[in-house]
Amino acid sequence: NFVYRVFLSESWLDTFGPVVINELMAQNASTNPDDSRESWEVFDETGESTDWIELYNVSDIPISMNGWYLTDNPDNLTQWAFPSHVILQPKSYLLIYASGKGIVSGNYIHTNFSLSEAGEYLALVAPGGKIVSEYRDVNGGYPPQETNISYGLFGYFTEHRYFYPATPNRPNKNSAIGIAPDTKFSVKRGFFTAPFDVAITTDDPAATIRYTLDGSTPTLENGFVYNPDTPIHISKTTTLRATAFKTGWLPGNVDTQTYIFIGDVITQSPNGELPGPGWPASRAVNSHIMDYGMDPDIINHAVYSSLMDEALLAIPTLSLVTDLKYLFDPVQGVYVNTGETTRSDGDSFERPCSLELINPDGSDGFQIDCGMRIRGGASRNANNPKHALRFFFRSQYGAGKLKYPLFGEEGTDEFDKMDLRTAANYGWSACWLSASINVQNTFVRDEYSRLVQGLLGHPYTRGRYYHLYINGQYWGLYQTEERPDARFAASYLGGVKDDYDVVKPDITVGRTVAATDGNMDAYRRLYDAVIDGIGSITEYYALQGMNPDGTR
Repeated sequence: NFVYRVFLSESWLDTFGPVVINELMAQNASTNPDDSRESWEVFDETGESTDWIELYNVSDIPISMNGWYLTDNPDNLTQWAFPSHVILQPKSYLLIYASGKGIVSGNYIHTNFSLSEAGEYLALVAPGGKIVSEYRDVNGGYPPQETNISYGLFGYFTEHRYFYPATPNRPNKNSAIGIAPDTKFSVKRGFFTAPFDVAITTDDPAATIRYTLDGSTPTLENGFVYNPDTPIHISKTTTLRATAFKTGWLPGNVDTQTYIFIGDVITQSPNGELPGPGWPASRAVNSHIMDYGMDPDIINHAVYSSLMDEALLAIPTLSLVTDLKYLFDPVQGVYVNTGETTRSDGDSFERPCSLELINPDGSDGFQIDCGMRIRGGASRNANNPKHALRFFFRSQYGAGKLKYPLFGEEGTDEFDKMDLRTAANYGWSACWLSASINVQNTFVRDEYSRLVQGLLGHPYTRGRYYHLYINGQYWGLYQTEERPDARFAASYLGGVKDDYDVVKPDITVGRTVAATDGNMDAYRRLYDAVIDGIGSITEYYALQGMNPDGTR
């Protein structure tokens, strides 16, 4: 080690320089900007998680960064200049925020470019134009990056590795040579009437594939080792998840496929039995009701029984797949910590899951890894067995957006989030409110009223009906609805989301109206004007933002 360090100081430093790009993260999806943050999480001065670049001074003397540059363009070595006051102390780290903002805010220094998750060139340039540290391979730069996994130098700054967890402002450790390859399934998700075999493959013959059949995440400790000579036999509704593992490499992503046999869906939990290990009994966790299986009075009815197969294929299906602890654990499970009065909301009560759309006609749907939370008001009550859900599409899970035309040609085809509603007061599950309410539960009122508003030429939120399965267990009818927030307004009415204020009642504070986007200023002016009374057509025009003559 001593001999190598002498070589590093005399030869390596002469050839390159005293400062290196020690680590970078191109997909930073940190979620806890408060005191509960993990050691690898990085946020800027606004609490935003941005790309970052870590420099390290390997020398024994302070280095002034005046005249130094960072660049992601090999044809522009002076793309971003360091502030003249920055001095990097010996054997010290410096974190640079690659946000594209190009600003300096106290100790937060932002480059005028961001990092590409697909991989790109990156270099540190010393005064005089000498490149002292760069990431350049046969493809032009550092390799493709994964969410919350960093990449940088290892050993005596001679190897490039991935790091998980990341090590900002600390020595690099927990290194991996690469990320294990994706897995592929020989049969894609869908509806089936006869048994079949599924083969799982990966491009790397040295990788080991592990899989699960219960919705849980495959790990080195959980699931089965896949034997390439023995395909998996599927004969009933099944959620198949698989991941590739390789010694010295990080695990690949989890791939999920749901296979649905309509014939056995109807007979699931015929007497309310638990679907399997890990599923809670009714009232067993935080006093929440669980109601498994379809109502025998319906599926055995002289009229309705023959219609069930057709009904399950009449509309699209959503399949939610996740570890059961994320749903039913007494402390961290979102389905049993709904908090009708003490809300279990926000990032701290968002859990990872897979969401698949399966179309009964066999046309392409989607699969996306995302975050899930409980949504709604009265439907959160523990006496209600059917809670509403909200899904968040973030880069920390995979794709940063859902890109799919959920509402056909009439709606947008990119989504940051998606609501799955129960129509709580107008569905069968609202019977806990009152026995007499059942006669009102048509489950169509909300969707009908929104469609009528749209047909009359007014802005409206689009919706669709879906069957929902959770880890293969049928969970009931749900509705999607576009969330009328600032992004919704910008999509359909023009402008950008910052142009809009969105207000709604907040049931946690006595239904006081609060802003969910923007602020209350314009709403308060409008409200006060109405309360004061409208005495003329001019005042009425003013309420609508018009000129006194009715023009805009």
